[in-house]
Amino acid sequence: MDRASCRSLGVRSIAACPVRRVKEIIGIVEVFSSEPAAFWENDITVLEKLAGFVAEAVRRAEHARTDVLSFPEGGDGEPAPRQDPAVPETLDGFRQPRSFRRKVLLLLTGIASLAAVIWLAAPWIDNTDNSPALSLPSAQADSSQETYATTDIKDLRRLADHGDAVAEYALAKRYVNGDGVKQDYHEARHWFLQAAEQGHIRAQSKLAASFWEGRGGPQDYTRAYFWALLAQAGGDETAAAIVSSCTPHLTGAQTAAEQKAAEEWMHSHNVRQQGSN
Repeated sequence: MDRASCRSLGVRSIAACPVRRVKEIIGIVEVFSSEPAAFWENDITVLEKLAGFVAEAVRRAEHARTDVLSFPEGGDGEPAPRQDPAVPETLDGFRQPRSFRRKVLLLLTGIASLAAVIWLAAPWIDNTDNSPALSLPSAQADSSQETYATTDIKDLRRLADHGDAVAEYALAKRYVNGDGVKQDYHEARHWFLQAAEQGHIRAQSKLAASFWEGRGGPQDYTRAYFWALLAQAGGDETAAAIVSSCTPHLTGAQTAAEQKAAEEWMHSHNVRQQGSN
């Protein structure tokens, strides 16, 4: 990647996934973030599923084109297809019906819409829980994530030890990436937890991912669900996928209990709604 271009665009993280047709790569799906180390394994899973949908859509479009354009060319008693002068020829010498062009246009529009909807809502993950949706107020926007991006590790640890939530989150990411410290997912989980308990939205999302993946400690779908609920209420988009993926592993009673606990947490921490004063 061109570092200067990325900096000018404010790009600090990139996640990319190829779109494959058998062994051939026919495209690529990329997402960008202004935050370093923004993408974890759960984000890659989302991208892989999206790339799979795109590849399947392309396959169906090609199959539809083959079916439409495979006309008999005359001979053997079969009449050649009627050629409509109002319909332009394709590169193969066949004439392309208007209905086919409409289908292709609709398909391309659908792919674009599907990409946006899937990425924001992750609907491909089956949510088997029929309990009512969690009605939590949205947490405040996390607007100071990069304050300590270049802070010396000793100063960062001192700030984290004094309860600075942004410093705690930044220190956790240092442990995730092995940036200035030995890579330690257990220590990263500890600092993500410290920041999450203070209402740091991105820390809540990362902590949920840590519990969901079993990284830095035992896998715990209940705690992953709880922290993902809080992060989702705060507007974190990736947390929605964690909520949905945890639900099949929990009973209805467990999800209801965690939703209640999340509501109590929000009220006890006096979290304000986005846009409120």
